[in-house]
Amino acid sequence: MSHGDQLSAPPPDFHIIGHTKSAPYAAIAHDTKPIYGIQFHPEVTHSPRGKEVIARFVHNICGCRNDWTMVRPHIYIYSICWPRIWGYVGSHNYARRRS
Repeated sequence: MSHGDQLSAPPPDFHIIGHTKSAPYAAIAHDTKPIYGIQFHPEVTHSPRGKEVIARFVHNICGCRNDWTMVRPHIYIYSICWPRIWGYVGSHNYARRRS
């Protein structure tokens, strides 16, 4: 995604929760599910407190904890993360669908 990309309209069942002058749909939320979308680049150096924003998103919205290590990340991703994501968005496998 580049800095010039933006939505032309929010997806069905989503409402706007944040906007800027140049991005009318900068943040959206699903009407009934805990699904959010945001157009923001907290990872760049000129985003004040960007690391804090990412940490709060990962911990407070996604519900991830700091009790894992990168020793065998594939096991954690496939056994913990994917089932939780599929529970929210559906059980289809996006990677297989794209191939």
